[in-house]
Amino acid sequence: MILKVIKFLVVSALLVAALLVGMFSYSYYSVDSDVKKLTEYTPNLSTQILDRNGKLLGYIFKKRHRLYAKYNEIPISVVEGVVAMEDTMFFEHHGVNPDAILRAVIKDIKAGA
Repeated sequence: MILKVIKFLVVSALLVAALLVGMFSYSYYSVDSDVKKLTEYTPNLSTQILDRNGKLLGYIFKKRHRLYAKYNEIPISVVEGVVAMEDTMFFEHHGVNPDAILRAVIKDIKAGA
């Protein structure tokens, strides 16, 4: 009888361990592919038409007129405006805001989710 209980516990522990390894692997590789999409992002940019002296004459584009802007080229007021709308604590946490997560969980519980 004790042997059956021990066997059950060992098998259960192995199954739980395998499940945890599988969940970790899945989440790690899905996040890794998302990070690659962000770091290797190359949007369709507008084509610049230049004269022989390098002076800009115009742009050719499909659907959207896009120009690439580096972070330091974006006005600070635009950055602050986006941060104010999206995440006021953005510069104070390291990517995960526990207060916001807890607030969302409580809101979901109250809503019956």
